[in-house]
Amino acid sequence: AAWLIPGIILIFPGSGRAAESSAAQFLNLGFGARALGMGEAFVAVADDVSAVHYNPAGLRKEGSELLASHSWHIQDTGLTQLAYSGRNAGFSLTYFSAGSLEGRDELGNPAADFTAEDFALAGGYAVKTGRLSAGGTLKAVRQRIKASLASAFCVDGGLLYGFETMPVTVGAAVSNLGSRVKFKDEGFPLPL
Repeated sequence: AAWLIPGIILIFPGSGRAAESSAAQFLNLGFGARALGMGEAFVAVADDVSAVHYNPAGLRKEGSELLASHSWHIQDTGLTQLAYSGRNAGFSLTYFSAGSLEGRDELGNPAADFTAEDFALAGGYAVKTGRLSAGGTLKAVRQRIKASLASAFCVDGGLLYGFETMPVTVGAAVSNLGSRVKFKDEGFPLPL
């Protein structure tokens, strides 16, 4: 059993690096009530508008759907999400506000309060051939802390396969594969 932990670290190297990433963590927040109700185990289901966030291969359907939500979190942080999907395409807008934050100078003395906010705009498309669906999403991310701005671009990709003989679907997805978010001289990776 001693080999199990190093094996997991080798298989999932991104998990070990997650602590060093401090950029665009709002991208890790859930999307859609149904997916959140499933504990975000939605990659292999991805059959509603939330697919634009979890697995773009799930955008392969007829009909259209709209999602609009707003939630308040701890200490006046807020998350607003808007998404639309229809005819194998989907778009989403995510806005996160950190509310009013207490400012401090270099010595730790009180300074003027400030705000921080994050935006993500995404557009995706999916295709289906037989039982296999594939999809991709392009995403633009912007963060603002006080007067400092940073942006990044990334892609999401996903696959879905539905078995013909049983009601089982398997899925795989990768999210936020792209450039680093750079504030002044220091860059930070996106949460992969």
